[in-house]
Amino acid sequence: MEVKERKSSPSPVFESKEATKEPDVNENIIHNLLNEKLTDLTPKWRTYTIRFISATFLNAVVLFIIYTGTIPLVFMVIGIMWKAYREILSLKAEHKTSDGRLQPLINKTGSFLCFICTYYFVGNSLITFFNASLLRFPALKFLVEHHTLISALLYISMIIYFIMSLDSKNYREQYSQLGWMHCAAIYVLIPGQMQINLTFQGIIWIYLPVMLVVSNDIFAYLFGFFYGKHCLTPLSPKKT
Repeated sequence: MEVKERKSSPSPVFESKEATKEPDVNENIIHNLLNEKLTDLTPKWRTYTIRFISATFLNAVVLFIIYTGTIPLVFMVIGIMWKAYREILSLKAEHKTSDGRLQPLINKTGSFLCFICTYYFVGNSLITFFNASLLRFPALKFLVEHHTLISALLYISMIIYFIMSLDSKNYREQYSQLGWMHCAAIYVLIPGQMQINLTFQGIIWIYLPVMLVVSNDIFAYLFGFFYGKHCLTPLSPKKT
């Protein structure tokens, strides 16, 4: 009697986002251009050279932003917060609605929640360190004095929008998405606010942790490239 192998099929409720994720066009263009210029190298050393060039460029950009002062650093931290928030949301599988359409997690509700949290946390930092300066402007005085109230009203409006967009046949999955959005916001934006507060207290407090992370990542890659044999995780194949 033959036993047929059962192939694992994706869940009818969730489908992986990796299959539908489109590659970054700009990233592919740059990668292909460097590959064409480095055809004389072996694939191993070609990858090493491309990573060395990209890492050098990114480090130069970060050092330039640090050199320019506090305000550009704050904008850089905010940009990293938004990017990290979207990356965490992308880990959650897409949700299939009752009519068969895929509902992505990175939707208007998720973006609105990130904006509200950024407005509240970054606003608190600005009020803490520049309260006297902000109160000089009549338009900003109202925002400073009612910052918490405005943030609460924005959050309530986000909840109302979420409730109005609910699908009656997928309550559980949609509320699961809402919880995932809140966890991502707490995980990313609260440390981001702490980093912004430290930045206002001195650039060294952002320069030091950035350089520690960069140095650790560079030397972990180099050690895995030259001496490593066993892959630590498929997410980072050069780490051993």
